[in-house]
Order: sequence, then structure tokens, then C-alpha cells
Amino acid sequence: MIALESFGHSLRQCFGNSVIPDKLMIALSGGVDSVCLAYLLTKYREIYHPKLQISAITVDHRYRDGSTEEAKSIGSMVSEWGIDHHIHTLNYGNLSSGNISNFEEVARMKRYEGFQSTCNKLDISALLVAHNFDDQLETYMQRVQQNSTVFGLTGLKRNSLIPLQATSPFTAHPPISVIRPLLDYSKKDIIATCEDNGVTWFEDHTNKDISLTDRNLYRYLLNDYIPKKLEVNPDSDLKLIDRASLTSGYNQAVDLAHYAHKQVEYLNTKLESNIEILPEHSMIKLSMEPSDINDNGPLVLGRFFYELMYPISPSKNYHWSFSKILNNFIPRLLDFIASDKPSAKFTYLNVLMDIKKHQDLIHIKFTRQPIIRLDVSEIKQSFNSSHLHQWILFDRRYWLYFKAQHQDINDIEILPYEPKLHRKLLIDQFGDRKVPKKITPGTPIILVNKEYYALPTFNLSPSVIDIEWALKDNIYHYK
Repeated sequence: MIALESFGHSLRQCFGNSVIPDKLMIALSGGVDSVCLAYLLTKYREIYHPKLQISAITVDHRYRDGSTEEAKSIGSMVSEWGIDHHIHTLNYGNLSSGNISNFEEVARMKRYEGFQSTCNKLDISALLVAHNFDDQLETYMQRVQQNSTVFGLTGLKRNSLIPLQATSPFTAHPPISVIRPLLDYSKKDIIATCEDNGVTWFEDHTNKDISLTDRNLYRYLLNDYIPKKLEVNPDSDLKLIDRASLTSGYNQAVDLAHYAHKQVEYLNTKLESNIEILPEHSMIKLSMEPSDINDNGPLVLGRFFYELMYPISPSKNYHWSFSKILNNFIPRLLDFIASDKPSAKFTYLNVLMDIKKHQDLIHIKFTRQPIIRLDVSEIKQSFNSSHLHQWILFDRRYWLYFKAQHQDINDIEILPYEPKLHRKLLIDQFGDRKVPKKITPGTPIILVNKEYYALPTFNLSPSVIDIEWALKDNIYHYK
């Protein structure tokens, strides 16, 4: 059973032991985990935080019979506890779990979209979800199977940003934090808490369908298959992946990742004055001593570069590609440092690293990987006036915002800058003195109404349109 004092400690830890907001939202499925979370939070409010306003949102996927009635019943139950309940109904159109190949991920994203929209309407910046330690072990099993690095093996975080792509570089709402105060507790603890306090919950039988999601399969292996096999044969090799062994492996991964993060923080602080970010060029310049490279292990060094490069990388799968930096770039970088070569160039995650040795320092210039002509058609974006007054992410690097001035805008095309194609056109329009001599290839160039050109990152725009721009934020430096 989970003691209220222990839950309060876990909740405060999720907020870094700082002030807990007066408004919180619970993702309430109606299962034992989320119902237990709702119950504990109401009890916490009674004793520790009487001004706390608790809301809850139940997502009705409508992929099983009775889900709508169940969502209403959940709302009736928690309303008696003083919780403001909301139902968000999802619509998959003609798609179902049987014909969406990545149904689990699609459903997850749709849930978070519903969570975000409801939180924004209610001006709530913290979403509590009921992931527990069993979920953590299932995630660990899944990521071991996927050959994740140590950072992936650490799994779910106590406090993280909602996992949705931004729709602009600026927002009227604060970023929504996903809070997990039950991560320290097992499923058994949670069930016991509900049973001992007479709290009822709703069972979702799809959670036991191992053919529906990978997570259901890992849950079955962890809680049923492996324990039963070990009862029959305690010396089976399956003991290497029983709960105790998985817990030990997970804790080791957490300790190692924590150490690496601390070392990366130290390296960032030490090199802060040696890092120059040039957003107009989508370029980062770094100078470091050879000892900064040689004295840090591959894990720390790899993570440092991985986090540094994010704003200028157009890679589709950046968040799953750390291993490319760790296993490929870092060994080649170390070999270069040990060699007599004066310079080297490497390309990873669609970022070109131009490295030079000069005056006992290592100078690295990071830019977007050169774009070949065949890729231009995939990168360029075309739209009409309906997209005015909206932020658009170009090449997964630049945010652009268009606002017309005194003239109808019927056609806008965003292209990656190519010197041979575009430099003369810019000079013809703006004059040789105004056009920068150095414009990094791939920088966004805009064609308006098939007549006027704009180079927004260098503040060159025709009078018919205003363009705002921003390089995407580095999410790895979010605090």
C-alpha cells in the first residue's frame, strides 16, 4: 500500500521539490493505476494543498464496445471526489487497430493531442500520468530488445515535456510537463492501495491482448510467463530477465546515464564561451582543446555533440539516432585527433562537421549537410494565402511566419538557397551591396507570387510581405 506521506514526497520530487502548481490535470483511463493516482491526489489535497484544483481527462478511443459508457461512469466516480472531469473522444475515421500498422503509436499521439488541447483550454501546465515501476520495466525490456543506448534504457522520466511536435517557436501557453509520481511504486502497491481503501476501477481487457501491442506482450512476459517458468525450473536462463535482474539492469543504466548527463553539463559550462551559434546560417562553431575530447569518454562526448547539433539538423529520426554519433562519429573523431591530418569532414544526422586543427585547438564548424538536386523537391514547400499568419517549419530547422502587406499573396514557395541558381536573382532585386557575400547553401529563400524573392534570415524581403523567422529551439537544453 502507498502511504500518503510517501506519495507526497514522490509528487514533490517530480517538481524538483519546488512549488506544486495550484492546477493539475490527471490522464484518467479508469484503470487501477490512474484511479489510484486520482484518489491519492485528492487525499494529498485534503491535507497538504487545499487550494489545489484537480481536473481529469478520459480519452474515449471508441475501439471497443462500451467505452463511451465507461468514460461517463469514470467521470461520475471522480466527480464525487471533487475532480472536474472531461471526456475527449477520438475519431480514427475508417481506420482501426487492425489496419493501422503502428496503431499503438498513433493512439498515443492522439491521446497526447487531446491532453494538450484540454490543458491549454483550462490553463493547466502539468499533466499527471499514472506510469508505475512495472511500466518502467516493460519499457526497459522493450528498449533492450531494440538495442537502445544507455539513455534510452533509462525509460520514463519523472518530469518531461509533452511528446508532441511544436506548432510554432512561440506559444501563448506554457509548455506542458508530463508528471509521473507513481514511478517508484509497483502494480501490486497500487492495487493494494485501491483495495485497502475501497476504491473501484475499470478493467480494460485489451491490455491483456498480446497481439494488440508490444507493451502487452512485455507485460505478459514479465508478470506471467517468466515467473511461471521459473517456478518449474528455478535454474532456467530466464532468471537473467526476471523482475529482479531487470530491476538491477535498469538501476545500473539510470546511474550511468545520470553520471554522463552531469559530465555533459560540465562540458557545456566549460565550453560555453567557445560555442558560437549563427542562426542566420544554421551554423554552429566550436573550439575545444584536444584534452576536452580525450579526457571524456565516448558516451559523454557523443551526448555532448548530439545535443549541440539538434537545432541545425533536418534529420527525420533525430531522437532515435544517438547511436550513430556514439558508434560512428566519435570513433572517427578520436582517430582524427590522434592522427597527423590537419582537417577532416564527417556527415551524420544530416549535419556536416568540418574539423580543423589550428594553434593547438580543434575547430569544428557544423552546418546542414549539402542538399543534392534530387532532394530539393522533397524539401521545398509551396502554399497559398490560406497559410498566411501561420508558423511553418521549413526543412525541420527554420520557423517562418508570413504576413501580407498591401497586396494579395496567391503563391508562396520556400526553397533551399543554391548559389548558382539564386544569387544573381537576389542581386537583381536588392542590389549587390545588400546581398551578403556568404550565404550558406540550404538557407531558406522565398519566392512570392512567382515574382519577388526574399531571404528572411538576412532581413531581405520585398515590400509586399513581412516574414518573421527563428531557428528551432534546442529541446535538449530545456530546463
